[in-house]
Amino acid sequence: MPDRLLKLLAHLRHPESGCPWDRKQTPRSLCVTILDEAFELVEAIEQGSNAQVQEELGDLLFQVMFVVGLYAESGQFGLEEVVAGIEAKLTRRHPHVFGNERAETAGQVLTRWEQIKLTEGKQEHPLDSVPKALPALAQTRRLWHKAERLNWLPEKTADASELSRLLVQVTAKTRPEDFADLLFKLAVWGMEHDLDAEELLRAANRQFKEKVKALGNKPGGAGHRKKQCAQYGYPEDTGTRTAGGLMAHLPLTLHSFHCCNSRIRG
Repeated sequence: MPDRLLKLLAHLRHPESGCPWDRKQTPRSLCVTILDEAFELVEAIEQGSNAQVQEELGDLLFQVMFVVGLYAESGQFGLEEVVAGIEAKLTRRHPHVFGNERAETAGQVLTRWEQIKLTEGKQEHPLDSVPKALPALAQTRRLWHKAERLNWLPEKTADASELSRLLVQVTAKTRPEDFADLLFKLAVWGMEHDLDAEELLRAANRQFKEKVKALGNKPGGAGHRKKQCAQYGYPEDTGTRTAGGLMAHLPLTLHSFHCCNSRIRG
């Protein structure tokens, strides 16, 4: 079945009758397109449209085959080598399926996966396998979970009071490094309570987008804007930069963490 896509690609890149855009592409030039198609697939899955998921899967699959075809053209490797490589990797990293080892839980499987990767010697450090191009929150999740599986986590992680302290510090000094520390520890706090910051922030972005669209795109006066913002739960910009001001205006900020934390742990 993938051969059909490779034949299609050959027609698209034909030196005389092919497409000028397809002919000029390289693996590096396709990186942006691959990322775009991957994110569009994620969005389709989250929206739950089977027809859209099918379409986006096809788009991403074609980009994968496009890259394979480019490397095959240059004589580096082809589809057969790609398939053989992933088959060997999955067999090697599932000794509980294809060997004599046992794994009772998904956590044990992931821990063993990381141990096997260490023996392969492809990275100087296990955390080096986390892609640098990942969105920052997704990168935090991957780094933290890898360290957790290898028992390399710091002994103390942020609790609600620590996060509140960091918020006060950020709003008082407005230093980028303090804000970065707050974002990182907030993401970690979420993971410890089974909350995926990347997924939840995407959901919040969608909600924000829909609420702003509902406000309409016609300009209005300050009173009109204030009324509309209040209607949809958003504060009008007052220029407040204190921790107290932020706590009062943002419905999901850290002043609620004490209550949330007690409910989760209770």
